[in-house]
Amino acid sequence: MRATDSVDLDLARGLVGHPSADPAVEAVVARILQIARQHERMMREVTARHGLSLADGEVLFYVAHHDGADGQLTPGYLAKAFGITAGSMTSRLDRLERGGYVERSVDPGNRVNVNVVLTPAGQALHGLAGAEGDLVV
Repeated sequence: MRATDSVDLDLARGLVGHPSADPAVEAVVARILQIARQHERMMREVTARHGLSLADGEVLFYVAHHDGADGQLTPGYLAKAFGITAGSMTSRLDRLERGGYVERSVDPGNRVNVNVVLTPAGQALHGLAGAEGDLVV
């Protein structure tokens, strides 16, 4: 017998007001939302333990997981990926750079571009945060 969870209990009560809703689809969506909330809570806790905001931690984890063509990312690319302004991304990167977690350097192949890379401290924090929170990012 399969164990029941809060989603199963909610669906057992019925989808009142939504007669055309598919219970299987609703169950998948509800579980995805639960996982997302738990993941965000863990990310907040882990980043706070290291003096970072959730937003700054998300940038650090993104840089760790999403290499550019040559292993580097530009601030503009990151701003688009997060759906924020270039100025907001600059502020996040400034904080991460002051903390020693990322560095920005001029791309030697295209001096117009600035690349963002994790420093050894950023790589260590990424590994530590994953171990502390068993994060899947």
